[in-house]
Amino acid sequence: MTQLSRNSLFGSTIFAFSVRRIESFYDALSGFEFRGLLADTAEVISNTMQGHQFLMSYAGNGIFVVVTESGWRPDMEKLKDAVNLALAQTEIYDNSGERLQPRVVTGKPIRLVWKVGSSILQSLADAHSSAEEAAVRKEQDLGNIWMVREYG
Repeated sequence: MTQLSRNSLFGSTIFAFSVRRIESFYDALSGFEFRGLLADTAEVISNTMQGHQFLMSYAGNGIFVVVTESGWRPDMEKLKDAVNLALAQTEIYDNSGERLQPRVVTGKPIRLVWKVGSSILQSLADAHSSAEEAAVRKEQDLGNIWMVREYG
């Protein structure tokens, strides 16, 4: 990202997707199966964002970081729902034939207006952390059916 020109980044937005319960998938799957799950998830994210210019990279621990281009600012709730719907419709199986059903959450989007150098890298780290925290909150909320949390 630091190699991209300021003009390329101006108006861009960075955010991340986190695969929920990634540790469970990691523990239950072979290395080959886990990499396949990540590749399938990346493909679904990429296909869902088709028509928009973006860069995407796997950042580890179930996190996919995305930088949009051309000023596109996605509605994160709609984008997350679209990716999860596509994941639900995608048939992903482990080697024993058991269906895998990954789901994602998104962190907060961060605008890259006027950011350069280290502040871009900090935005990347912030997007990563935001998605990771969203996954933790989602699991906590699912464990407490009486809790109502507003997401902004």
